Amino acid sequence: MVKNKLVFRKYFTLIETLIVVTIIITLSGLSLAYYHNFNEEKKLETNADKLIDALELAKKKANSSDYGNYSCLNYSGYRVSISSSQYILSLCCNSDCSSYINIANYNFSSNIQAVASYSVRFYPLNKFQSEIIQIKNTLLNRCINIDISSLGVITKGDKVAC
Repeated sequence: MVKNKLVFRKYFTLIETLIVVTIIITLSGLSLAYYHNFNEEKKLETNADKLIDALELAKKKANSSDYGNYSCLNYSGYRVSISSSQYILSLCCNSDCSSYINIANYNFSSNIQAVASYSVRFYPLNKFQSEIIQIKNTLLNRCINIDISSLGVITKGDKVAC
């Protein structure tokens, strides 16, 4: 008489091991790609927030006519000049802002740039120049628009494909 016994294996076969390793490597590769994209999108958002902070600072200083300890003969507000790699906060010392004093320089992070050059003026007594500023992450080809209304409201748009 032969008894049927269940025999339990104490090890995995080579094929089972290869399948599990392949699945783990595939999931790890996908995770790293999504993580990289996530970091680049956050970098774009962070740079947009920093630019908005500089614009808000210029707006508040212009509204309060705060020109600090700088000697400015004909104060006419503040300007934020934006190029592809940086933006500069300046104090305008005449009506056309051809004479100005640089207050602060800011640089965009790597792979982040402004799509065009912009010069945004903030005048005293709540007079604003409306503008739409677009910054771009060159790796992802994604952009964020920053809208400055004629009332001085600064808003950040959603990330969109450029």
